[in-house]
Amino acid sequence: MTEPRHSHEDASDDPWETTSLKMRRSTRRAVKIYAAEHDMTMQSVLEEALLRLLSEK
Repeated sequence: MTEPRHSHEDASDDPWETTSLKMRRSTRRAVKIYAAEHDMTMQSVLEEALLRLLSEK
C-alpha cells in the first residue's frame, strides 16, 4: 500500500476526485462548526483528519 500524501506540494499529480459519502447529521454539524471556528472548509477538515488517521502505524 502506498503512503498517504501529507503535503500539497505535489497536488498537480494528485487531482481532487469527487466522491459521495454518508455521515451522521451530528458528525456533519460538528465538522461544519469546527471548520467555521478554524477558518477552514469542511473538505480541508476531512482531508486533514483522514491523512492523520492513515499516517498512524
